[in-house]
Amino acid sequence: MDEIAVLVLNYTYEPLHFTNAKRAITLLLAGKAESVEASPRVIRSPSRAFHLPAVIRLGAYIRKPFLERVAFNKKNILRRDGYTCQYCSRRGEKLTVDHVVPRSRGGQTTWTNVVAACLRCNLLKGNRTLEEA
Repeated sequence: MDEIAVLVLNYTYEPLHFTNAKRAITLLLAGKAESVEASPRVIRSPSRAFHLPAVIRLGAYIRKPFLERVAFNKKNILRRDGYTCQYCSRRGEKLTVDHVVPRSRGGQTTWTNVVAACLRCNLLKGNRTLEEA
């Protein structure tokens, strides 16, 4: 269980780091975090069953120096999104990074405006918003 990486998000949904599943479950049970996305893996106790978390969000804001933050790059965006297209849920396709609100429409290149998208979905969406696509 310790080898399973769980993404830890700050209260503001900014990625902080990866931790192991044991630590993530400890934070969840202590009420210090909430599960944002569960993995398909399940662990069981005599009285309960838990889906292992894939992503958790802390219940309080943690101030981190800039150098300690998770790097904003394609690799970490794909890892955050589970190497899955966020539009069609396909895995294993050639993944790109798409701006939910296109840059030409004022969208910024931030953690909250970019998602993993397969090449097909990215090309179909093009320079449109989700409502227009």
